[in-house]
Amino acid sequence: GFKREGQSLSRAALQIDWPRCRLPFIDDSEVEQVMQVLEPSYAKLMSLYRRYSAIDVSGESDFGVGSVQAAELMMGAGIVDGTVTKTADVDRFYIAAKVTPAELKKQLAVVNDKTIVRYEFLELLLRTCYQRFYQSGAAASMAEAVVMLCDALEAEGRKTQEETAAFFESLYSEVVDDVYKKHADALAAIYKLYSGSRTPPGKAKYMCLLEFQKLLEASDAYDSNFQPRLTAVAFRMGMQVQVDESGSSRFQEMNQLEFLHAIGAPAFLSLQAASSPITSEALAAKLDEQFTEGLPKAALAFKEAKGKAKRR
Repeated sequence: GFKREGQSLSRAALQIDWPRCRLPFIDDSEVEQVMQVLEPSYAKLMSLYRRYSAIDVSGESDFGVGSVQAAELMMGAGIVDGTVTKTADVDRFYIAAKVTPAELKKQLAVVNDKTIVRYEFLELLLRTCYQRFYQSGAAASMAEAVVMLCDALEAEGRKTQEETAAFFESLYSEVVDDVYKKHADALAAIYKLYSGSRTPPGKAKYMCLLEFQKLLEASDAYDSNFQPRLTAVAFRMGMQVQVDESGSSRFQEMNQLEFLHAIGAPAFLSLQAASSPITSEALAAKLDEQFTEGLPKAALAFKEAKGKAKRR
């Protein structure tokens, strides 16, 4: 079955991400306390990362948080206050967090040189936290500063978690299940057509973000409420959360079960953007329409593209 994120997974993820961070400003004697404070909030921070690492990401680029998105998050949370911490400070910490030591690079399966990945996002948060709350004297210890950081990000983190929960709640219903059963053969055929072109030899075929993007384009899934900049957000919503996003590339390799979740996300995001009530019935109606009209279009587009390639 589809594995949902739990506290044990976020705890394990923190144990993987922490040693990869360069945190010379945190004394060894404080590490245990800081991690204890981070642990209960790490699921929310991971949820924030998943959302911000997918905004404006296209099929040709890697998942990661851009400097603009990082600054927007910090400003929205009130961490950038224009006095103690300015946008220029966050930019500086962002550049520092993005430096990957050569030795660590050799150990990683996924290296992103353009934007920050999950463990670097944690490092950025901690660098900003140190300057904003600890150096400024607002907190008496780094552990207390991290509490203040988590409190500042609480509302936005909860919002992303609630969105994910609402998506699964509306998706896992009898009425939506009926729509999926009705279109089961077409969905299986489309996954087969649009997956595997980027899968390395010897690996089980999967769908990558670029293939997912091509499918959404070919099926006319975009509208005024669900725009191309949210493609990677929909992709991420369908993926099972992985404990390691740098030592393994699994988090960006969509299997058929994950595809069945992700293909439902555009309809959900469209309803959400239109401020429509997100009920299982509304989602089922929108999905039925999208599958009925879009899947045949995508199948035809794939065959036409294949025919053109053969004629060249």
